[in-house]
Amino acid sequence: MNCKMLAIVVYTGKDSKIILNQGHYSYKHSSIEKTLNKIFLIQILQVFVLCAIFTLCGYGFVSEQKNSPQYNISEQSASRVVGFSFLSFFLMLMRLVPLDLIINNEIGKIVVSKFIEADAEMIKIDDETGDLIKCKV
Repeated sequence: MNCKMLAIVVYTGKDSKIILNQGHYSYKHSSIEKTLNKIFLIQILQVFVLCAIFTLCGYGFVSEQKNSPQYNISEQSASRVVGFSFLSFFLMLMRLVPLDLIINNEIGKIVVSKFIEADAEMIKIDDETGDLIKCKV
C-alpha cells in the first residue's frame, strides 16, 4: 500500500498534549530526612536567637564603653562593631549545626543503593529475550 499523508500543526500552545501531561512532580523523602530537616530548622533558629542575644549583650557592652580609650569605639563605628559581632557569633555558633550528618546520610544512601543493585537475588530474567535485568535504584 502506498499512501501519502500531509499534516499541518495548527496549535501548539498550553493545551497541547505534552504540556497537559507534564503534571507536577512530587519528590519522595524518607521519614529520616523529614525528621532531620525539622531538627536542622530548629537548630538554625536557635543559632539566630543566640546570635541576637549575644549581639544585644555586645551592644550593651559597646554602648557602655564608648568613651573608654582602650576600646576606641566611636559613635560612627558602633553600628559596624555590632554588625560584625553578629556575623562573628553566627560563624562561631554554626558549628552547633551538624552538617556532616546530612553528608553521611547521603553517602550511606549511595552505598546502600549500590549494594541493592549488586544483589544477585534482585536480578530478573526477561521472558522474551532471556536477558538479565538488574535492579536499578
